Amino acid sequence: QQQQQQQQAKQREQQRQRQRRTKQPAAELGTLWPAEQLPPPMPPAHLVGTPLPLIDLAELQRLHGEMEPLNLQQQQQQQPGPAGGYPQQPGYPPQPQQQQPGYPPQQMTQQMSQANLGMLNLLANKHVLPPTPLRPPKPDVPELHKRRNCSAKIMRSTLNAVPETQTLLNKTRLPFGLHVFPFGTDPVPVIESTVITRCKVCRTYMNPFVTFLSQGRRWRCNMCQRVHDVPNDFDFDPVKREVVERADRPELNSATVEYIAPSEYMVRAPQPCVYLFLIDVAFCSVSTGVVHSVCETILEQLDEMTGDSRSKVGFITYDHQLHFYNLKHTLTQPQMMVVPEVDEVFLPSPNDLLVNVDDSRELIKQLLAMLPGMFKHSTSLNSCLGAALNAARDILGSIGGKVLVFQSQLPNIGPGALQSREDPSLRGTAKEFGLLNASNDFYKQFSVEASRQQIGVDMYVFGGQYTDLATLIQTTKFTGGTTYHYADFSSASNPAMTQKFKRELAHCLTRPLGLEAVMRVRCSKGITMHTFHGHFFVRSTDLLALPNVSPDNGFSFQISIDEKLGEHSPFVYFQAALLYTSSNGERRIRVHTLALPVTTDINTIFMQADQQAIVGLVAKMAVDRTLAASIDDSREAMQNMVIDSLQAYRALAGHPGMSGQLIVPDSLKLLPLYTLALLKHTAFRHDASVKLDERAYAMQLLKILPLWELTDYLYPRMYSLHDLEPQVAVRDENNRLPMPPLKQLSAEQVQRGGIYLINNGLELVMFVSKAVPMELCMDLFGVPTYDAISEGYASLPQLESTVSRKVRNIVNGLRNCHHRYMLLNVVKEDSRNRSAFLQYLTDDRSEKVFSYYEFLNFVANHVNKK
Repeated sequence: QQQQQQQQAKQREQQRQRQRRTKQPAAELGTLWPAEQLPPPMPPAHLVGTPLPLIDLAELQRLHGEMEPLNLQQQQQQQPGPAGGYPQQPGYPPQPQQQQPGYPPQQMTQQMSQANLGMLNLLANKHVLPPTPLRPPKPDVPELHKRRNCSAKIMRSTLNAVPETQTLLNKTRLPFGLHVFPFGTDPVPVIESTVITRCKVCRTYMNPFVTFLSQGRRWRCNMCQRVHDVPNDFDFDPVKREVVERADRPELNSATVEYIAPSEYMVRAPQPCVYLFLIDVAFCSVSTGVVHSVCETILEQLDEMTGDSRSKVGFITYDHQLHFYNLKHTLTQPQMMVVPEVDEVFLPSPNDLLVNVDDSRELIKQLLAMLPGMFKHSTSLNSCLGAALNAARDILGSIGGKVLVFQSQLPNIGPGALQSREDPSLRGTAKEFGLLNASNDFYKQFSVEASRQQIGVDMYVFGGQYTDLATLIQTTKFTGGTTYHYADFSSASNPAMTQKFKRELAHCLTRPLGLEAVMRVRCSKGITMHTFHGHFFVRSTDLLALPNVSPDNGFSFQISIDEKLGEHSPFVYFQAALLYTSSNGERRIRVHTLALPVTTDINTIFMQADQQAIVGLVAKMAVDRTLAASIDDSREAMQNMVIDSLQAYRALAGHPGMSGQLIVPDSLKLLPLYTLALLKHTAFRHDASVKLDERAYAMQLLKILPLWELTDYLYPRMYSLHDLEPQVAVRDENNRLPMPPLKQLSAEQVQRGGIYLINNGLELVMFVSKAVPMELCMDLFGVPTYDAISEGYASLPQLESTVSRKVRNIVNGLRNCHHRYMLLNVVKEDSRNRSAFLQYLTDDRSEKVFSYYEFLNFVANHVNKK
């Protein structure tokens, strides 16, 4: 055995020497290198699947690198060379070997030992962004649990090793929370049974982590440890009418299942899909083309709208008065009824304002074709949005449904009338952030009452003028809806923004929809959910009411530890249960269960931390802090989170040789980078150019975006397009699309003559440098010179060149993985609009804000004080 161990040690030493000589990365993920031996970035492994008309989480998983990468060894063997006759643009120039202050080359041995321990000195290794998207860390659970555990795209914890006590959690100074994305579009095993097996005490659903006792006749709940009898018909399949093997039951093999709920889960007949459209027809809305775009899109999607034969639809238009429409199928043409009184609204012909889509389809089409022309000469400058909302609640009060609001100006008459609060002189000052809370309670009270009546609201706000989004967002906040903002909307001067709106409205009308939903997250004994983030109404202590639930919104929860864990089980469990009505009238329960190990080792907690989940939770907490206190308080809290957590880790791993360094575990190496991006984000940065509506909209997105979108929104992805390898952006035999390697968001990554693409989940920005080769101009843009390239929102020409096909593949692949349609904004180096690209270079210094390296030094100085 000693000889065998010596031989293995000798082989490992020889392998390390070969790696040092060739400067090739080790085969193991997470290997860290000192600055003097940084390997060249690896070729891409980022994969995008087949585009689908709706967001597909399977494709999204590929987008985020969760599939097996392509054969990188073959890619590394290919030497980069000129492509398409262009002058060679090196994709990864070797980083200059700069000697950082206080870190002489003789510290290489110490840095190598840090790498072996999974630690990294960020001051000597600031280029930490991997070339491929981060994969979510997997909890260290037994292999059987791993196969049955919940997917990270559905439930994702900030800590994948749970501290045994709150005291131990406090020592790490890391936030503990859970991100839940309960209504994805992945296929889910469906269980049809007359009896749904649940714990009689804590009401946990049967899941893969329960324990069977007494030869399978009893089972122990994994949440509360209570023991119950197994139902007599548990092993009987009522659909096939035969006995099934227990080991084959879906709820015992999959952490995500969906039950078709029996009648005891219904308090009334299942709700149909009901759409009520509220359209602003004042002068501003008509002149910018909003009315025409709304009517045209609804008309195009009328036959594809989510629902069944029971679906209903209704319309209200409004300016200084309300207009209702009778679309009863016995009429020969639509009938308009005007109500001039907006303070006390009444419903004319209340039984005819909602009609069945199939019965009145032709009348609905007539109305949508007529509406733009009916108000084309409108001169009204008033908007009675509050009155229209009250009327919508009266119409839908007995049935529930979905309200879609299209608003183009500040509501200024009737209930909920608002006044402009924006003062450009207050932008970026302490006084501005008091304006981020609602100016009155009308819209909040409406939203709460609508939630009780199972009414969801989505709002589309147009125009660059101030509309007090901070107040209007309250309309969607408690109904499970979303507010969309189109600041530069004009169908005449900005047709690209019109295209974006029409794509997003079409998606909203045709996406999967859950009605009259409630969600509860249960957890093991000793753990408490104490703060919720997202758009919902908290009906009881932990029951979230969601009149409408869509696959576009996520939810997050903060967690505290009340009792010592691990006494009854080495794991803690979380179970999210979503009870909803499907669009075809079925009452269903979607259940997700996650198992995490309990640990007493603080080092394990750090090593199993999820840096993206941590920053996502901190962003949501910072929004709440800003609204409750000030933006300065939230910025300070974000900085303190990084300093305190790394200070706690230094106390754990520190020794005298680490003084003056910023030592982080590999699991948190991007935490300072993401935090700096958060400090420079539109929601939190001190910048007089940020309008109040823009800041309020950004804060809403931080609260509702699923984690996979939130990460890109905070720290966008940058790709170089001028030096694509032969195998990049070309679909393989499995229809997968390799993407270019990721670039860190710094100007030092931008080469002269290069073309770069930035994706933040909301838009695509293509930066074209001035010295771009003429051949590349012709092959990508179809023009002979840089000066002839058109800038602004544009579509790439469909050319036959290789680079044109590749770039279009990349753009289309990214678009198909986000439900918000991303316009392509072409920005030239000498353009007046180049700030549209430069604003995303968060690693570089900006006014009043650190560069990334300066921020690292700032954090290091505070961490090393103690």
